[in-house]
Amino acid sequence: MTTKYTFIEVCAGGGGLSSGLIKAGLTPLLLNDFDRNCCKTLEKNHSEAGKIVCGSMETIDFTEYIGKVDLLTGGVPCQSFSNAGLRKGLEDPRGDLMFKFGDILNLIRPTIFMIENVKGLLTHDGGNTIKK
Repeated sequence: MTTKYTFIEVCAGGGGLSSGLIKAGLTPLLLNDFDRNCCKTLEKNHSEAGKIVCGSMETIDFTEYIGKVDLLTGGVPCQSFSNAGLRKGLEDPRGDLMFKFGDILNLIRPTIFMIENVKGLLTHDGGNTIKK
């Protein structure tokens, strides 16, 4: 018997990571991004996803996924922390999505999670951001 592993990806962008996860045999339950063009790409390339939500991850009700997700992953907005950006961190409203990711994690309790480690995240604000 083959186990079917499931995943949710928030802030999925165009779905590059999702493509790799699907090719590895994981089943997408929900894919999400805020950008309409990214959502169009997700819809075109990942029609097998249980649900594709275009909009802020903050507006999604994740309660139906409690106990059903093996992997929660996301490219939670790196623009707030990246060396290539303004590095406003948690003072940038997009930076708060790190906390929302934590809320989702605590709610659905996946077996594992993975979050993007953008260059600059660990060193932002002298390391205080990642401690928070």
